[in-house]
Amino acid sequence: MKKLILHFQKYQKMKRWEFLWKISLEFTLLSVLLIPILIFILKFIPGLAFLFDTESIDEKISWVSFIYIVLLVPILETLIFQAFPIFIARLFKAAIKWQILVSMLFFMSIHLLGNSILSGILAGSIGGFYLAFIYSHWRNKSRWDAFEMTVAAHFFHNLVLAFLWFLEPFINI
Repeated sequence: MKKLILHFQKYQKMKRWEFLWKISLEFTLLSVLLIPILIFILKFIPGLAFLFDTESIDEKISWVSFIYIVLLVPILETLIFQAFPIFIARLFKAAIKWQILVSMLFFMSIHLLGNSILSGILAGSIGGFYLAFIYSHWRNKSRWDAFEMTVAAHFFHNLVLAFLWFLEPFINI
């Protein structure tokens, strides 16, 4: 745990663009690589089938949904799931760890809708943590910096995921 804390403390010492590209890359790679591996492994554990049930429709991505996922979702989710909960937590003078936790829980709750329980929890917790960390860290500088950096990291993450989703029929992931 101490190594993890030290890892994120290094981010707090970085300049703006170094922070942005490094955390965006880490966040995206962790999502793209770790989540499918964990889901694959957990599918072999008896009694966990309920974690994988989903009612979402397996649809191909259209250009409209691609634009929505890449451009609009980062802006809306940053406002709703990072800016608002962290604003409320800061009103109550909550420490950064509590600001992050509150934001993560909001973010995870929306990602449970339309996903399997497991993918919602994993995507919500990984994405929720990284985006809340980015927002709360940069919020100490300004609201605009927090919004801009969080949206940019979320944009990059969703761009990569939407691109992979778009390519999925061609590469049979």
